[in-house]
Amino acid sequence: MKKTYLILMIFIITLMLASCGPLPISVKFDANGGVASSTNLELKEGSEVGLPTATKDNKTFLGWFDQDDNEVTSTTTITNNITLYAKWDSYDVTYLNNGELYQVVSVAHDEKIIFPKTNPKDSFDANHQYTFEGWDIDKDTIVTKDLTVNAIWNSEDIMWAKVKAGIDPIKRTMFRLSYIYKDSLFDVEPNTFSKDLALFAFGAANSTEDGTTISSFYSSLGFDNIHLSESYSHTPTNSSIGYCFAHKQVKGSEVICVTIRGKNYQLEWVNNFIVGETGDHQGFSESATLVKDDLEEYLNSYSSGNIKLLITGYSRGGGVANNLAHQILSSDNYLPANAKMYTYTFEAPASVEMANGIDYPNVFNLVNSADIVCYVPPIRYGFKRCGIDIELYSTNLESALLANGYMTKLPSFEAKAGSYTHDIAFTNYVIDTLTTFNGDTSSSLNTRQLYYSNYQESICYLMGLMLKMDKSVITTIQNDLSSRSKVELAALLTANGLYSYLSNMLNSNGVSYDVPKLSSACQALSKLINGPAMPLITNLAGSNNLSRMLAMHAFEVTYSLLVNLEVK
Repeated sequence: MKKTYLILMIFIITLMLASCGPLPISVKFDANGGVASSTNLELKEGSEVGLPTATKDNKTFLGWFDQDDNEVTSTTTITNNITLYAKWDSYDVTYLNNGELYQVVSVAHDEKIIFPKTNPKDSFDANHQYTFEGWDIDKDTIVTKDLTVNAIWNSEDIMWAKVKAGIDPIKRTMFRLSYIYKDSLFDVEPNTFSKDLALFAFGAANSTEDGTTISSFYSSLGFDNIHLSESYSHTPTNSSIGYCFAHKQVKGSEVICVTIRGKNYQLEWVNNFIVGETGDHQGFSESATLVKDDLEEYLNSYSSGNIKLLITGYSRGGGVANNLAHQILSSDNYLPANAKMYTYTFEAPASVEMANGIDYPNVFNLVNSADIVCYVPPIRYGFKRCGIDIELYSTNLESALLANGYMTKLPSFEAKAGSYTHDIAFTNYVIDTLTTFNGDTSSSLNTRQLYYSNYQESICYLMGLMLKMDKSVITTIQNDLSSRSKVELAALLTANGLYSYLSNMLNSNGVSYDVPKLSSACQALSKLINGPAMPLITNLAGSNNLSRMLAMHAFEVTYSLLVNLEVK
């Protein structure tokens, strides 16, 4: 019986083995962007494969290959499940920009990837700037199939500084200027001009109208320890200076920004005319020293770190910033040895005596040579800006302003003082006329010493009185004088006529004054008007040349030129 069972079991096992046989093998075909006549086959183990055909537009089929790039032919014996890949003489690398087709580049099989010859252009919208940073594939990729590659963009928030614009103090309106802040702004070496850093510095320099605005400017960007000078909380005087310090830790460095007030500084404007008898511009130098002394104490909190110091200012603020940079750079051990200092000034008057005016490579002065502020004090007085001047003026100024929508079209220029055009030549004409007077030296301001002895005290006193009156009164005076005939002006511009006119104006506005000082100042003003300034008054009467030249100092003009500056 046992023998019978054993024979039966052997029979059953033999039958099962005979019925199973070899399992089928799966062969899949990947046409690699083309079309195969068959995509899947099942073969018996050890059998040869019947290969399908493959086609692809504008490509030559080179055969079927396994994943190790071994060619498989119709005589190849297949022993395992396998996927075969079509090989073509070249492949399409499709480049997409924000999901849209940018370019298709054909690359030969087994060759290194080829990028488009031109990259997508950087762009921006109302709140962001988009900078192209490359493609999402390694540059050494070997192409063995069709590829899709996407553009990589870096998105950065565009910041907006809301400031008042316009040369007319009454008609000024709110204006938005845009800039980009990123911590990497301070990766650049101080000796290398950076337009992005310049735009950021310009945004700061034109947010100095009041303490709240400049504080908000920096706090919104993550800066801390914001320090405002006392003059932001007190009425400015002719010896005060407004400034702000702000700090931010960036990549292990202590970034400190020093911003000098360049607008809404009221009586501080008088300081601009205190040239002094010798040395650097007295007013700017004394103001810079005040900032320097306070900054030294502020820096002590960060003396153990790697300091990166940015100094910036616009107009008067630029003049003080330039002198401050000179004082710091010419001082021994003011900054730690490893500190880096950046300085960007805008439309800055000259503040440094020529003999001291070193061309520091890390001090950049952005100047518009059609702006008369950049010419004062006159070079013949022996002043200059330290550092490197970068010219902003462009012969395409009006088109730049209009294209950016920052100003309405300026009035057509009128040439009534000889052969000159509106730009650098006209500004030089005004300066040269005032400082090449051939008359009595008691009326001259041809040299620094003559200005100091003949006019400085009187001009500063008159400026101080005018600035104590409401801005609308200044506009009223301007309109009144421009409406008078030459005969009326001639009578008014005598010493007695000026005293009578100004004293009445001061009395009606409740501004007290010293009678002898006002009388002396009116005598000096009359000498100036009837002496060095008379050619300007005579030749430019009824012309808009002077007002247009003054408009060149409006910050929105500087901004337009800076935005359009081509950095070589």
